[in-house]
Amino acid sequence: MTSTTTRNILLLGAVVMTAALGGCAATSAPAGSATPTDPPVTSSASPSPSTSPSDEPTLDLNDPASWIVTENSIGPVQLGEPFSQAREAVPTWTVDETCSWAAFWNAPDHSLTAYFVHDSAEQDGEVTTIDVAALVPLAPSDGPRTSDVLGFGSTRAEVLAAHPDAEEQTSTIGEAEMLRVDGAGEGSLFFTFAEDRDAVSAITLTLLDEPPYEVCG
Repeated sequence: MTSTTTRNILLLGAVVMTAALGGCAATSAPAGSATPTDPPVTSSASPSPSTSPSDEPTLDLNDPASWIVTENSIGPVQLGEPFSQAREAVPTWTVDETCSWAAFWNAPDHSLTAYFVHDSAEQDGEVTTIDVAALVPLAPSDGPRTSDVLGFGSTRAEVLAAHPDAEEQTSTIGEAEMLRVDGAGEGSLFFTFAEDRDAVSAITLTLLDEPPYEVCG
C-alpha cells in the first residue's frame, strides 16, 4: 500500500467520524433541560363575582327601619304623587272617614307613628306632607334615615355636618325646634328635635313652609 493510499484512507475515516459526532450533537438535549412534551397548566378557577353588599335595606312597607329618606320621598311614599296612588302602595295604612285626606301608620310597639296627607280642600290631591315621629327615644337604625345616616337620635351637629346650609327654624305653634334642609326636590326636609334633648324626634318632608301642627283638627 502506497503512502498516498494510506493518507486517503485516514482522511476518509476522519470525515466519517466527524459526521457521526455531528449527528449525535444535533439530537442530544443539553443536560438538565426540560423537554416540552406536556401542555402548559392553566387555572380552571373562575374569577369570584363581586360580593359588595348594598347598604340600603330591602323596603318593608311595615318596617320604618327599612325606609330611606330622599329629597322626594320617605320610604314607600312619594311627595307630590296622587294620594290615592300612595294609598295603594301602603294598603295596611289607615284612612279614617272623618279624616279622609290623611293616611296613618302606628308601630305595633307604639315606638313611632307615621302619616302622609294631601290638601283637605281637594278630593284626591297630591301628597303634600310625609311625616314619621318617634314616640320614645330611638336610634337612626330604628327608623327612616337619609343617605347620610341621619335619623332618630341624630344630633344638631350631625345634621349640620351633613347639611351645613340647613336653617334653624321654630314652629309657629308649639315652638318646636327644627333644622330645615332645602335640596333639589320640590319640598323641604325638616329634622325636629325632642324637647330638652339634642336628638331628632321627627322627620318631615313637606311642600309647606313647616310641618303641620295638626292633620285632622
